[in-house]
Parts: sequence; structure tokens; C-alpha cells
Amino acid sequence: MVDGLPARDRRSRVRDATTTPATADDDAAVDYSNLPPDIVADIHARLTHLDRLTVAAVFGAAGHSMNPEAPWLAIPGGETAPAPPTKLYSISDRRAAAARAGEAAMRGCFFLGGSSDGGWLVTADKRSRLRMVNPVTGAHRALPAITTCPFFYTTSWAGRGSHVNLTAGPFMRVRHGGGPPPPPPPPEQLIGASLYTVTAGQVRQYVYRKVVLSAAARPGSYAAMLVLSPDLGAPMFATSDDPAWRVAPSRDGVEDAIHHRGRFYSVTYTGVVEEWDRRGGGGGGFTSRTVATAPLKPDDLKNRKYIAAAPDGKLMVVVKFFKDIKYQTRGRDGYLRRTHTVTDMRVLFKLLVLDDEESGRWRKKEEEVGDAAAAAALFVGVNASMCVAATSGGDLAGGCIYFTDDDVARGRPFDKSKDDDHWRYREDDREIVAGVYSLEKHRAHKMPVLDRRNGNADADDSGGGGDDDGEDDGEDDDDDEVKIWPPPVWFKPCTSAASSSS
Repeated sequence: MVDGLPARDRRSRVRDATTTPATADDDAAVDYSNLPPDIVADIHARLTHLDRLTVAAVFGAAGHSMNPEAPWLAIPGGETAPAPPTKLYSISDRRAAAARAGEAAMRGCFFLGGSSDGGWLVTADKRSRLRMVNPVTGAHRALPAITTCPFFYTTSWAGRGSHVNLTAGPFMRVRHGGGPPPPPPPPEQLIGASLYTVTAGQVRQYVYRKVVLSAAARPGSYAAMLVLSPDLGAPMFATSDDPAWRVAPSRDGVEDAIHHRGRFYSVTYTGVVEEWDRRGGGGGGFTSRTVATAPLKPDDLKNRKYIAAAPDGKLMVVVKFFKDIKYQTRGRDGYLRRTHTVTDMRVLFKLLVLDDEESGRWRKKEEEVGDAAAAAALFVGVNASMCVAATSGGDLAGGCIYFTDDDVARGRPFDKSKDDDHWRYREDDREIVAGVYSLEKHRAHKMPVLDRRNGNADADDSGGGGDDDGEDDGEDDDDDEVKIWPPPVWFKPCTSAASSSS
């Protein structure tokens, strides 16, 4: 007799355990809620960076309070099996690994945003079908098709595939609130006055811009805001109880949006901050009210703008732009060292903080905004913008903006051979696919370049803008750079019970 059981019974139990496959019900029957918190913390601390997310989701579903994760970077993979899979990059661990869960739902997809705190990404496959995916748990669910909006419909021709058509006239009238028709579009604008047609695969590149999910989104209970391309401008909304895209009026056009305090907030191309609410609390469309207008300069109207919420809840408008910077540097010219005037194309950011919504007062002076952002890290790009408190352990750098390229319509990574003005610059920040910008130093540097051979990243990831010693060594490391397209996206893994259990 061993362990209180006869040998025969013990052998029977071992045989049953080894021959009966484990099922999801068996896993669900395991009760992790009774584990002591110190044991949970010890287990979590011993795991690798990707296992840490998976186990945190399990423990979170069991009701344990897990330390929040810093945002991760999701890097799209290829469409076919030999192509690189979707990778998840950890800032704190400075390592990347292939996504294990949800890979089938993410393969060959564009990432078009998601939720700021629920751990969800929104993907668009090669036919531009939208889906919300949790890259940690593997849970996924389809979002409504674009053709649920009455202004979009599909056509198919033999040998030419499926196409999506937009009746632009009625669409623009709804976008402008039923007012007079807008002026004729400029010649370079893609959207015509009557009908606009793209292939099904081009919708995710030329029609979609970003999808923002509600804060507590999960399959079966969500609200989604679809921000369309600059040529279209209008936002569209869909909910789990009304799974069809509805166009909402926006005369100035929505450029970016977030979900904050239970509502959607957006910034227009003219800098107007709007709050969106559902008429009647349910079943109706979304309408907006003006919260404030950001004090933008005329040049800012054509620059990229994001909206975010600070850790204290105040709304912020982030402006991203590029500028020629000239400076002196010493370099070798044959046998001599000479001083040269060189030019960089640098990316710059500025923050505007809405200090008081009632009076519409903004903080725009550099020292005031710097104090507000010194203890926070901001994440902008294709994702719904996030602003999180910088950790004392140094995983995130305070006073920094973590950004990604979000120009999906460009259709390729920055290419020197096709961008004629690149030769003018010693350094060109337009090449940066994912980078970190220091608000104090006004400099950006690239995030570690991923090595596709082993998934490791360079160790130089301090979070702040690197110093430039002004020395031109004549070396060119462009050959080592990995071109990533479509752009990666930031997401924040969620370890709460509600999101993990879904």
C-alpha cells in the first residue's frame, strides 16, 4: 500500500491518467483561486516573458490581483506558413517571441487598433474582414462587415475578384450632417463625387485607418469606433447589440479617437476635441458634442494628430511632425578632418493638455506640459493611444513618447530608392518603424531592431532619446535594419478577471 491506496488501485489511477486526454473542462476544473498570493507572485516572477502573459491571464481569471504589464508591441507576420509569424515584443524584457495564441486569426493581417486596456487587437485579413483578437488567450470574434453600412456594397467579376464600392455622394451628405454638399475634391484625392471602388484587399489599406474598442470590450459585449481614411473622414460605430456600421456626422473629419470615461473621444483634422454618445442610451446612432478646440498653429492642421488621456484623466492632443534640422559635425575627408554642415529629417512631437474642460484652458507651454508628462509614458500609432505611469524599475521611461509608423496607405516601408529627397539627409526619422521620443531632449531613437533569426532585440533600449556626439564615423548600418510592414501596433495585455475569462 502506497499513499493510502493499494498498489492495484494506484496502478489503475496512473493508467487512467496517462491514457485519458486532458480536456478544456479538466483545465477549467482546476481551482487557482486558493493559491496564496506570495506563491502566485513567485510563480509569475520565474516565468519567461511570453509565459508570464499566459499565466497572468489564468491567474487573473481566478481572481488574483496581478501586476499590470507595460504595453507590448505586436509585429505582423506573413500570410503563408514559411513567412515569419506574428511576434510580441516586450519592452521590459527587450525580447520578442512568436505569438502562440490566436496566430491563425492574425496571420497575414493588418493590425488596426484595439482596446487601450482590455488586451484586444483588431485585425483585418487579406479580404479586409475585421476581427477582434486577444493575442494572449487566443480568443477572437468577427466584427461586422463593412457592407453592413448601407453606403458600401460588393461586386464580383470573373477573373477580377471581389470589389467593394462606396456611393460617395450619399455618404458625404451624411458625414456633413445633411448640409450642403462639400466642395469638389482636389485632383489628388482618391474619393470621387459619385462612386469609389477598390478591391476587397485594398479596403484595409485605403478605407480603414483605425478601430477603437470600448474599454471593457469582449466578444459578445463591445462598442467599436471605425475611423476611416482622411479622404472619407467620417467615423462609423457598431455595437454588439447593433452589429452594423453606422456613419456619424463629422464635418471636420475625425483623425484619431480613444475610449475614455465610458465614452469615445476624438480629435478632428482641425483640432476640435469631441465627445461621442449614443442617442437614447441604446439602439440609436452616435452623436458628438464639442469639448474644446486645441490651440493649433496653421502648420499643425496638416500634421498628424492623436488624442490621449493622461493618468489623471485629462485629455491631451499630441501633434507629430517632421522638420529639417541643420547642425555642424566633424568628419573625415580623405586624410583631413573637416567640419561639415549636415541636415537631418527629425520627427518631433508636441503636447497640448486640456487643463479645464469648462473654460477650455490648455497647457501648451513646454515647461507646464513637461511637468505633467514627466512621470508618464505615452504610446501612439495605429493603436488607441495609451498614457501609462512610468515604472520606478526603469521598464518605461517617463517623459517619453513611444510611437510607431501608422501610414498604412503608403503601402511599403520607407524606401530610399523611391523617396527622392532622402539623399539630402544624414539621418531620416521617417525610416523609424517603432521608436522612442524624449520630450526633454527632443530626439527620437529607434526601438531595438528585431533579429528574425532568434527573436532577440538589441540591448540598447533605455527609453530616452540618445545623445548625438556629433561625430560622423562614415558607417552605414542601414543594411542591418529590418523593414516591417504593415506597421506594428502597441497593445496592453490585460490580466483582470473579466478580460481573461472571456
